[in-house]
Amino acid sequence: MFHPGTQSLAPAPQAGWRIPPTPPRREVILETVGLTKAYGKRLAVNGLNLEVLRGEVFGFLGPNGAGKTTTIRMLLNLIAPTSGEVRLFGQPLVTHPGKLLPYVGALIEQPSFQSYLSGRDNLIAVGGYTGGVPARRVDEVLEIAGLGERGKDRYSTYSLGMRQRLGVGAALLTDPELIILDEPGNGLDPAGIVEMRELIRKLSQQGKTIFVSSHILAEVRQVCTRIGIIRGGQLIGVGAVDVLLRATSRWEVEVENPEQVCRLLAGVPIISALNIENGMVVIKAPTMRGRDLISFLAKNGIWPESVKRSEEDLENIFLRLTEKEAGL
Repeated sequence: MFHPGTQSLAPAPQAGWRIPPTPPRREVILETVGLTKAYGKRLAVNGLNLEVLRGEVFGFLGPNGAGKTTTIRMLLNLIAPTSGEVRLFGQPLVTHPGKLLPYVGALIEQPSFQSYLSGRDNLIAVGGYTGGVPARRVDEVLEIAGLGERGKDRYSTYSLGMRQRLGVGAALLTDPELIILDEPGNGLDPAGIVEMRELIRKLSQQGKTIFVSSHILAEVRQVCTRIGIIRGGQLIGVGAVDVLLRATSRWEVEVENPEQVCRLLAGVPIISALNIENGMVVIKAPTMRGRDLISFLAKNGIWPESVKRSEEDLENIFLRLTEKEAGL
């Protein structure tokens, strides 16, 4: 399992190597503690421990049937857990659902609206279920969802992407602090996926905390700041996307004398692996910066022909982790 900020660096790094400062801890908005849901003998969700921090876009990643939707239904108090608990804004959901859920907006599966009503009238109707939403807020939400110019058009004329964005708009009516989206890109064509991606980015820029489940890896990488990977109802990995990718990266250095460079770099504490492949020095050091590497070599009289960084693709990481968990 991988975790952000848990990589240990060896003591006293050599001069010229910079250790990134640890960022300050942010408020936990959503937390699950041992969350479990059983249907008979089958565990749909098994001992899930998860934290989502204020202001982040958290990707809940896993194959179909992994337990994502069951988890989300428990997060929204739609089904009761067999054991464990959900905490919203630091408080147990089971004891304060009426107090906490108004601060949460959600889109679960395909949104349901009246085809004969306009997008705007559909939102007004949805707002009525929550005690009434001012018309001004409905118009604001239409603009946020990118439907300002189509708000008066019938829902039946909307594309699938527009319908999904209207569903997100319905989740935004109460101006929630936390937004939960279950597979928002499901069934969308490439244009619709781009529209949904841009909407999630816009909401993030407005300071919203977003929890989005998905099995579309490319989209997760582009919009999420941190991800958790679930398989068979169990969390098998969690970490910042850039940290996860960087942890699998390596530097490839082309030099005249690779053996000499290996001897020089052998004493650098942040390097976890060092070898020669096809005449190139291959370095595994997730926290290393390219300019620091080049500067270090130059100070020791070595001028490389090239320095290249490569990363493992997120899809390969996902497959490797899930196959390892399944014992494949």
